[in-house]
Amino acid sequence: MTKRRILTFLLYLLPCLVLFMVHYNALRTWFFMDDFAWLGLRMELHRPGDLWSILFQPRAQGTVRTLSERLFFLVFSSVFGLKAGPFHYWVLLTHCGSLVLANAIVRRLTGSAVAGCVAAIAWAISPATAVSLAWLSAYNEILCGFLMLGAFYCLIRYVEHGERRFWWLQWGAYLLGFLALEVTVVYPAIALAFVWLAARPYWKKVLWLWVPSLAFTALHLLVIPKDPTPAYKMTFDVWGMLNNLGRYAFKAVGPTDLLQFTDQQPGPLGWWVSVVTAVLLAVFLAMRFYKRDWMPLMGVAWFVFLLGPVLPLLNHFSDYYATIASFGLAMLTGWAFQSAFNNGSISRVVAAAAASVFVWCEVSQVDLMERWYRTHSGEMHVLLQGIDEIAKQRPVKTLLLGGIDDELFVSGMLDNPFRLYGIQHAYLLPGSEKLIRSVPRERITMRIDQDLANKLLADDKTLVVAFDGRGVADLTKLYRAMVHGESRLTTLQTSDKVWSSRLGTGWYDVESGFRWMQKRASVNLDTPVNKDVRVVVTVFVPGTLLDPVGGKLDMRAFVDRKPVGVRRLVEGQQDLEFDVIPPELLAGQQVEVALEVSHVLVPPGDGRELGAAVFSIGLRTP
Repeated sequence: MTKRRILTFLLYLLPCLVLFMVHYNALRTWFFMDDFAWLGLRMELHRPGDLWSILFQPRAQGTVRTLSERLFFLVFSSVFGLKAGPFHYWVLLTHCGSLVLANAIVRRLTGSAVAGCVAAIAWAISPATAVSLAWLSAYNEILCGFLMLGAFYCLIRYVEHGERRFWWLQWGAYLLGFLALEVTVVYPAIALAFVWLAARPYWKKVLWLWVPSLAFTALHLLVIPKDPTPAYKMTFDVWGMLNNLGRYAFKAVGPTDLLQFTDQQPGPLGWWVSVVTAVLLAVFLAMRFYKRDWMPLMGVAWFVFLLGPVLPLLNHFSDYYATIASFGLAMLTGWAFQSAFNNGSISRVVAAAAASVFVWCEVSQVDLMERWYRTHSGEMHVLLQGIDEIAKQRPVKTLLLGGIDDELFVSGMLDNPFRLYGIQHAYLLPGSEKLIRSVPRERITMRIDQDLANKLLADDKTLVVAFDGRGVADLTKLYRAMVHGESRLTTLQTSDKVWSSRLGTGWYDVESGFRWMQKRASVNLDTPVNKDVRVVVTVFVPGTLLDPVGGKLDMRAFVDRKPVGVRRLVEGQQDLEFDVIPPELLAGQQVEVALEVSHVLVPPGDGRELGAAVFSIGLRTP
């Protein structure tokens, strides 16, 4: 092998190595959200005839993504079960194929091996691809990108040499794209733009590519049912669509969102890097157009055309929609870097320095984004694995869940992942649904009332578990004892997710062992058997909360809406004891205990109404 071939091989290999190094957290991510719906496909396969409906029946907003969703999840879940590693390695290997094609395409368009390699690396580290690489349900973006690049590469080769095999290979990749993702319909526009810029004699032949595209569009619009939800409503408002295009462009050009993940450097720097990158790309385009070199328009056309189908979704902006389109900006980045690199030593130093800062910020944002997916999917893994281990020890028909906060619920509860473990019925412990704020109440189908929960507890095959953030606790015996009055919960640590179902309204998420309350917050506690019972709380009050009221901040306590005293709060952590509760308020099995502060603070940039930081609330004899 000659040195030239070795160098070429290394230039193609480097972006793939970068991909695996940068997206390390994606490889360690478990299943998440919609993944659990697709993992259940193998449970629908009972006879060969079921394959047709599994692979081709419209689902999920009326889509038919046979290759990228149905076949992908069906095959891998059948072979590897619930081991996510093989899924993710396949996703990254597919994207490696895309990087090789991207490298080759840019190399042929620019005549520069450096431009091709840099473009592939820029795409490999782009935050626009992070979600699609970490979230398996977004594999449709990765596979469709591979097929679109494959078709485009074959078209370039056909135009260069006239070999008919490349013309038909283009058609094969193009047609397969319809089974991966609907944005394939815009490929004829990309092909037409290329031949118009580089090989106009072929433009009439390229028009034939529109036939399947128009047929697919007509079929999709006229036959396949549409999702009625507002999020997927197509609104053809020109200014709204242009605004969407601008938002996607700014997010895809650089690490614009880094500040959302960290308030440390390079957080603020990421936004400025994106601005500078956008300006430099605009200057590069202007210079090429001034020299009447129109080929860089392919980068713009690729980005705009592949985003076109999602721009009318004004109510549904999703970062991963820019996965395939972002290659267009990566192409321009590689091209601009190569141009700067050829303009002398000073230009090379400046380009290398700018690229270093750009890469640092891009990699930082990708790492933080994918770490988020790894963390939250990991919680689902711990929860489901813990439940499975308990269920293996005895038969389980029904599951009652506690400790499920908003993020954990959204991470996978909407698609009933418990059926994958043979548990058909799963419900939230009564009251737990109050912690789920990002999902409309009517969509929380797992909620039940206390009467139904008590009936389910009478069945020996009902399991009660709670997730505390680290593992799963079997609370079946304890919960049954509490229902029958044999055990009582008279003190609640607000950070304890196990008993989060006892929290009422007015609470924020757990922070460092406490929860911030709003102006008023409540909990439900069991009535103790002691006499001379008082409400006892442990709270923390920062000085910033006291300053606006001159240090005069009061907290009132209520039991079943009856006042039981008021206490003056001071700065720092403190234990408060309120008045003795009248015995008639403790006649029932449970009472509502509420706290109310006389003043709240709304920190700038936070937006939350903060009353006091509460560690615990109890009913006991001091």
